[in-house]
Amino acid sequence: MQDHCVGRRGAIAASYAILIAGTAAQAFSHTAVPLAGWRALTGLGLALGASVVPILTAEISPNHLRGKATPRPN
Repeated sequence: MQDHCVGRRGAIAASYAILIAGTAAQAFSHTAVPLAGWRALTGLGLALGASVVPILTAEISPNHLRGKATPRPN
């Protein structure tokens, strides 16, 4: 999705929209079958966000911080 359609920021926005919609739908589900479907949709939104956010964060971080998980103590 990020490479072909809307870019990384658009993919993040889409994943958040999927998460919000899926979570709201879960809140109003009355039986287990629709709840399972909405939970699956929410899982897809989480997977989409988890695949896009680290790449965007790495691209916008300053050069001296790229590739470091935590800063080293002095």
